[in-house]
Amino acid sequence: MNIRLHLVISVFMAACILLGGPFRQESRGAEGFHGRRILILSTRSAEPYRSGAQEIFNELGARGLKPGKGLFLYFMDQWEGYRKAQLSRLIFEADPVAIISLGTPAAECAMDLGYPVIFMLVLDPSELLSRSSHVTGVTMDVPIRARLHALKKVAPRIKRVGLLYERALEIRRMKEEASNLDMELVVYRLFDSKYIPDALDRFFRDGVQGLVMIPDPMLYQSVNNIYFLLLWGLRYKVAIAGLSQAYVRKGALVAVEPDYKEVSREVVEMALKVLRGSDPGKIPVRKPGRFSMSINLQTARRLGLTVPQEVLDEAQVLVR
Repeated sequence: MNIRLHLVISVFMAACILLGGPFRQESRGAEGFHGRRILILSTRSAEPYRSGAQEIFNELGARGLKPGKGLFLYFMDQWEGYRKAQLSRLIFEADPVAIISLGTPAAECAMDLGYPVIFMLVLDPSELLSRSSHVTGVTMDVPIRARLHALKKVAPRIKRVGLLYERALEIRRMKEEASNLDMELVVYRLFDSKYIPDALDRFFRDGVQGLVMIPDPMLYQSVNNIYFLLLWGLRYKVAIAGLSQAYVRKGALVAVEPDYKEVSREVVEMALKVLRGSDPGKIPVRKPGRFSMSINLQTARRLGLTVPQEVLDEAQVLVR
């Protein structure tokens, strides 16, 4: 009787292992997701959105999520006009536990559809965080000191630097940071972007030699505002520290931005926690820990600057 019972149990356990029953060990590829799905929604298919989305997609795929079954990727700018409704339907059909959103429009779309959000490449996440308790992500925060320091490295003779802002900021601390770098920060608060030309005229009269940009949706969400500022800088030979490599390619002298590969890895770790059952709202929002610097050498020449070789070696991107 004991021998028969032993044989029955042995056969049952073998069948469970072969057929995926209760005794099956979770493979590394499955990662214990239990059929949960994740969707990546990118505002744009241009850089750095595309590479960020693709890196997240590849990493989650390597963790066992199968494309088209447990893992989905869509670029919103490829679903314009009447196709937006079709994209919404595809998202509903995918039924993800959360949406990884690259850019503010993608995050807002995910929230409008009622899904938890893991964000990156969002200029100002405060509104997203106020709308829902099921939101987390990695911010684009770059310390003001890092932006000022980069500007000082590329243009060491700069003494007066302008800063435009709309939201309440720690202006006193920012001025102290500038003072520590032997720079004076001249600030001008705007409540409407239509007053940008007046502010720039004031900067010019005040002898401002540089301008540092900080994330501010009201000022820098409009492409026209950005182009106006960059052209003003080139015309009056004012060195501008932009927000990202894209600004540098359009004429800003220098930019310091988060290392997007590092940000993507952080977002992947957050997504893995959500796939294992965590609520995104319980995962702390993170700030980037690593940064990259871009320099436009054409702009430097127009401003009469010779960038030291050690600074060129430090930069990750040089626009020639």
